[in-house]
Amino acid sequence: MPSKKKPTRSRVKKSQAKPRKNISRIALIVVTTLIAVTGIILLYNSLAVNRSIRCTTSGLSCNMFSSDRKIRVWDQATVYNLNTGQAMQSLAPLSEIKSAGLATRGIGRYWILANPNNDATPRGIFINTAFEITNANKTGAGRPIFNGVVMNQRNFMPLTNQVAVGGDCTAPRVWHTNLNNNLVAALQRAQLHLGREIPYNTAWRSFGEQSCLYNRGGSTPVAVPGTSNHERGLAVDINTDFAQSAGVNDVFRRYGLCRTVAGEPWHYELCN
Repeated sequence: MPSKKKPTRSRVKKSQAKPRKNISRIALIVVTTLIAVTGIILLYNSLAVNRSIRCTTSGLSCNMFSSDRKIRVWDQATVYNLNTGQAMQSLAPLSEIKSAGLATRGIGRYWILANPNNDATPRGIFINTAFEITNANKTGAGRPIFNGVVMNQRNFMPLTNQVAVGGDCTAPRVWHTNLNNNLVAALQRAQLHLGREIPYNTAWRSFGEQSCLYNRGGSTPVAVPGTSNHERGLAVDINTDFAQSAGVNDVFRRYGLCRTVAGEPWHYELCN
């Protein structure tokens, strides 16, 4: 009677088919994974190139943020094409925007805006009219941030509290103590343009301090006590080396601050 067993050869073929299927499946997974990884790398490089283009155009030195930050415009502001310097649009006071990074070129700072067109045009707002804020409340609860530090505000700008170092006759005190507010505002604008705190030697002086300087004498002329604009809160003396740094005087003049005493490049008052 013939055997009912199937030929051994058939069993061999089926047993060989299983590993081949597994190999095909593994190969498909590997190829799919490689395609996915390649796509992610290409996407990352594309985004990196776009951000790099916006940061390196026109000699800008750029510090990109890890995530967009909220910026509030505290005065009317203009969005510029940082490549050509041409104005692109106006922003009303208290407008809120998102910023992807901070770029600098020479003396002055620009906020780089998130670019919905994702093109190579570097768009920015000059920092003398826009500041990072701590929240999105447009009624004034958001406090301005300057160089990463939350500040009080005055004249709708961050108010820093560095100390004027003083001298033999003048006590050290916070730079804006007893200063005329118009002078304070002009110095705030200049400081924001420069992107750093202005180093002050002296600002306001008391009658007694002015008398001390006058009586001490010296090679530099000193105003008669009771007549000095320092006593009136209308003058400041900044660090001499800083005052003579390239571009600083141009920035001060831009915001209405002038050297009014011959031979004293450190002495500034509001321009007439």
